[in-house]
Amino acid sequence: MSWGISRIKDHTDSLSIWVSGFQHKGRVNISLSWSDLFQLEFYDESEQMVKFIDDVYIDQLISVLDSEIETGTIPFEEYKSKVEKEIYHLN
Repeated sequence: MSWGISRIKDHTDSLSIWVSGFQHKGRVNISLSWSDLFQLEFYDESEQMVKFIDDVYIDQLISVLDSEIETGTIPFEEYKSKVEKEIYHLN
């Protein structure tokens, strides 16, 4: 989990975070639905919604966010290589 949050904004019914990960850069809105499940909205840097995920349980929230923002579905070794290149500025 190496994605960072650059800004947080609290709304009456949701929380917005601005992130910069390997898979997603932009805003993520997190809201709690009437059924006590989370809804996630992903917006790109031009504020266009690019993905909506409904019905996320609390115990899944961090892993879903990490997957969508940072790791995606790539194998661990490939992700590790990407992180090392970013940290050490390798080509």
